[in-house]
Amino acid sequence: DWLEHIGSWSANHPTHAPITLFLDIKDDLTDNRHTSEGSLAALNLLLDNTLGGRLFTPEDLGAQWPTIDAMRGKILAVLSGAGEVNSRLAYIRDQGSAPAVAMNDSGQIIEVHKSESTDTLWYWTGQQQADGTVLWQHHGRFDNGREPAIALNNAGWFVEVHTSENQEDLWFWTGYVDTSGDLVFVGHEKFDSGRYPSIRFSDRDDNSLLEIHQSDSNANQNWDWELVLNTSTGELTWGDHGTTNSARHDTDSTTSGAGSISVHTGEDSAGADILTYETSAGVPRRIRYLQRAFVDTFPGESEILEEASSFRGYEHGDSSRASTWRGRGGLARIFEFQASDIDPSEMPPQFPSTDEPFEQWYTTWWETFSSTTP
Repeated sequence: DWLEHIGSWSANHPTHAPITLFLDIKDDLTDNRHTSEGSLAALNLLLDNTLGGRLFTPEDLGAQWPTIDAMRGKILAVLSGAGEVNSRLAYIRDQGSAPAVAMNDSGQIIEVHKSESTDTLWYWTGQQQADGTVLWQHHGRFDNGREPAIALNNAGWFVEVHTSENQEDLWFWTGYVDTSGDLVFVGHEKFDSGRYPSIRFSDRDDNSLLEIHQSDSNANQNWDWELVLNTSTGELTWGDHGTTNSARHDTDSTTSGAGSISVHTGEDSAGADILTYETSAGVPRRIRYLQRAFVDTFPGESEILEEASSFRGYEHGDSSRASTWRGRGGLARIFEFQASDIDPSEMPPQFPSTDEPFEQWYTTWWETFSSTTP
């Protein structure tokens, strides 16, 4: 309701100075497994639906901040919440192991992976853009298990296969990409024993598939299954099955009429087990949410948060460090800002967030600050 109120006021006052909206996260958003449960993807959708084209996003920011006049009518959303560092980290990077990917001829993408720390399976959906980058849309947990693989046809139907989390059993999921770009899961059963399953559509305009996996008792022997997906029911019809000399399908890369994509996990400035992708454009990038909001940071947090944003929050009484951060080109906020935080020898914070906005000391200081600071 408040976002709608701010968006409506902004639309009725199109020349207003930029509004900076801090969203103080009070609950862990990373355990909301799907968009429908209130994930960070849901937060992005909420910002878009209520603020729309008035949002000024990290993608809009160039090498330096625009002038206030250039940002009139704009709203900046900033994810804050010192106690919810995991939620803020999850907005700018994801971690995992054994990533696998599928892409159809229209550039729809599904990535699946195992958690970096538990035997849980997660997915991302995305759409390849004209410049070769991927707009990652939805993210969620869908099962327990290991060694996932995925196939996707041109009608948006998928078949996912994986190994059980505690036995060498093979399971499948079927489903489709809905109009929002999220996944709808339909069929789910055990289909064999083995390790390292892999799967591909024989033709992305058809519903026939070939699955190849390693034997559970002989690492030098592969087995295959021919199968057909029923897109009316999500059921699979299993056909010929036997040993094969064919290699397993590549699971971490694929090529379609839209180009090619590969997925990886490794270490970068964001930490270990960071999920990245690379398309025909040839530039490795992180798999992460669309950056509709900036991220607030706090002293002593990880370097990846500092790299991600120039916003930084300080407690009352920490005006010296806030001044230093602003002097380095950062955006400083002091929450519970009080009269004792005012020091004429220091650069004042851009966001003096006081609980006493109508007290005389604050209005007098603010009028002086506003008239002497560019």
